[in-house]
Amino acid sequence: MINCAMIAAVAVSLTEVGGVADGRTLNTDAFARGMERVSSAGGGVLRVPKGVWLTGPIEFKSGVELNLADEALVVFTSDHSKYPIVVSDLAGEKDVYAKSPLTGTGLRDVAITGRGVFDGAGDTWRPLKKAKMMEREWQKHLKRLPGFVTPDGKMWYPSEIAWKGEIEAPKLMREGVWEAGAYEKYRDFLRPKMVRFISCTNLTIRGVTFMNSPMWTINPVLCKDVHIDSVQVRNVEWGQNTDSIDIESCEDVVVKDCEFSGGDDGICLKSGKEDVGYRIGVPCRNIHVERCKVFHGHGGFVIGSEMSGGVSNVVVKGCTFIGTETGLRFKTARGRGGVVENIEIKDIVMKDILHDALTMTMSYDGRSVQERALDPRSDGSEEIHPFNEGTPVFRDIRIEGIRCFGAKSTGTMTALPESPVAGFVLKDAIFAGTGARLKLEHFKGSEVEAAYGD
Repeated sequence: MINCAMIAAVAVSLTEVGGVADGRTLNTDAFARGMERVSSAGGGVLRVPKGVWLTGPIEFKSGVELNLADEALVVFTSDHSKYPIVVSDLAGEKDVYAKSPLTGTGLRDVAITGRGVFDGAGDTWRPLKKAKMMEREWQKHLKRLPGFVTPDGKMWYPSEIAWKGEIEAPKLMREGVWEAGAYEKYRDFLRPKMVRFISCTNLTIRGVTFMNSPMWTINPVLCKDVHIDSVQVRNVEWGQNTDSIDIESCEDVVVKDCEFSGGDDGICLKSGKEDVGYRIGVPCRNIHVERCKVFHGHGGFVIGSEMSGGVSNVVVKGCTFIGTETGLRFKTARGRGGVVENIEIKDIVMKDILHDALTMTMSYDGRSVQERALDPRSDGSEEIHPFNEGTPVFRDIRIEGIRCFGAKSTGTMTALPESPVAGFVLKDAIFAGTGARLKLEHFKGSEVEAAYGD
């Protein structure tokens, strides 16, 4: 919650600045006027009353708390032309994407609160893999959003240009083309992350529900003093890349009492990939996650795979993972470097885990656990490579009080022979109905105390 001692107690209703809650009127300008009025008055609350509010991206200003009434539904428009193309530059690392529905850069004292709902219109952005859906869901989607189906019939895109953009837009980036206009026609491919705040201090998100995200749902980047409390994320399990929360190179973060469902990782810590991670050099550190539940996702709690800036001082406790592909997931690859250390995970309940309760790979290739299981090729980790700045390091990981009831496997945690994991502790762990014992490869000085059963 915003520290009210730091800002004035101004309150403005969206209706006061021309907002119309009929589900048809575009309120992008009304949100901008409301943000400006509250911020210029010294800070306060922009209230969204009950009703259906159609809008384009909402850009925050310092000192503003956006508060949704219980019956408020903010629906982001499916008209992709309303999302400006953004060319970002973080420490020399450039990227291009459509503007996020909820966003802000370089701000102080901002918040999203209330009991209302944000709908990101993500089903109009995301490519779909037919193999991930039931046939009736696939047909229902095609009937509602015809879009473009690839010639082999295996994928849906919002348009043919989005399909082509998957090849052409990255090609422009590799060629060093950074004019926004060059990417206009590929906008359908450049789907945004739903909630993205960059370099902000004192960011609070409390009580609201986010659903139908175009890509990652909540993504604070290079932020300090982040508080995420009693938030719900609701994404379909076939939603491509719809991580629930990705905390990226942030410091002093608390995530508590949240419920997450998505088509990719649940609670994930990142700190940049390879060159960008090295250049920025900001680890994800001092992270506290407590009493959260993850229902769908590739992993319940995840570190990586982008962790080149490092991850340290993490506490995860009292969380529940039900029906996720994996429970605890650590992933990286040679060349990404970074140090992951001082990780404490305790009092975790898992149920009906589809694959491994615990998994670690340092040869991650971008595939989900399910995709890797269907194509279990050797990752080549037995081959010893020279230890250098690109070698990832994991150490001092303590996992205690695990209760796992049903998983395909207890799991395999595989480090690199040139970078064995030091200081790994697993104690007071019970794995029921998980088959074989936990397998550790290239660990040194580890302590394992676990019970296994049918």
